[in-house]
Amino acid sequence: MSYKDLSLVLLRVGMGGLFVWAGLDKVTAPFTAAGFLNTSTGPLSETFKSLAGNAAVDQLVAWGLTLGGLALIAGIFTRVASVGLALLMALIYLSHFPPTAPNHLVDDHVIFILVLAVLVFSEAGKVWGLGKWVKLPNWAS
Repeated sequence: MSYKDLSLVLLRVGMGGLFVWAGLDKVTAPFTAAGFLNTSTGPLSETFKSLAGNAAVDQLVAWGLTLGGLALIAGIFTRVASVGLALLMALIYLSHFPPTAPNHLVDDHVIFILVLAVLVFSEAGKVWGLGKWVKLPNWAS
């Protein structure tokens, strides 16, 4: 295995673990995104505030993080999971835009989006992942 392949595996599994941990925390305990959404700022704040208290939104966040992370760890549906998680990170980023200190433009969600973009375009699921053996459409693997 090349250093590039090893880097992709470490990025994929590391990001997957991060998302699974965040998701399981929300799935296994009472969770609502209402507190976060009600403090939304920026140009889309009213849209985000209107989603507060919606049980479907809470479940989508919790299960999206968990299942997306598991897909990354397993290396199956890597592109679909990466795109979905990147969209979730973008929505979280936009819900409190602009970010506060220390950096008023780039926060951890932007870095997550960039790493997920690498996973989307590199076929990372086919490196030490189930995507190598499971025949999925190219857009999903």
